[in-house]
Amino acid sequence: MNNQKSILTEEDLTDLEPLKKNTSSHMIRNSSPLQRFESLILGKRTNKRCINSKPYERLTTSYPNLYGDNFIFSIPNSWHPFLESLSKKISSVMSEAQGFSINVYDVKQLHNQLKFYYGLSGPEDDYDELTTQIDKLITLTNTQIQTND
Repeated sequence: MNNQKSILTEEDLTDLEPLKKNTSSHMIRNSSPLQRFESLILGKRTNKRCINSKPYERLTTSYPNLYGDNFIFSIPNSWHPFLESLSKKISSVMSEAQGFSINVYDVKQLHNQLKFYYGLSGPEDDYDELTTQIDKLITLTNTQIQTND
């Protein structure tokens, strides 16, 4: 049992509401605001198999607009070509999206599927369309992974 006390107040958690609104359907849904904050903002990870090989280090260098400097990928090395292709497509979509930015929070394997957690910020007008586009790319990548496994 975890007996850690949070240093966050209810006011801090209320400030997370805009983050929840601008979160894709691929985001964590069944967690408390505090867990979401720790996972998404602080990058807190527990009990995960983390893979940080050279190909993944190259991804953080090649796509700095998607992944931060110390991003940790928790997926098999055999999925690298699929993630490379997905990253390239998402970067292309984002370069055409005026006024939007993307922040990838987590990339992992769960039940032999790619889970790609991200958040968008930008104008509400085109938000749903852009989210749908990115979600379709993620679904297509998952289909490719499943057919090649």
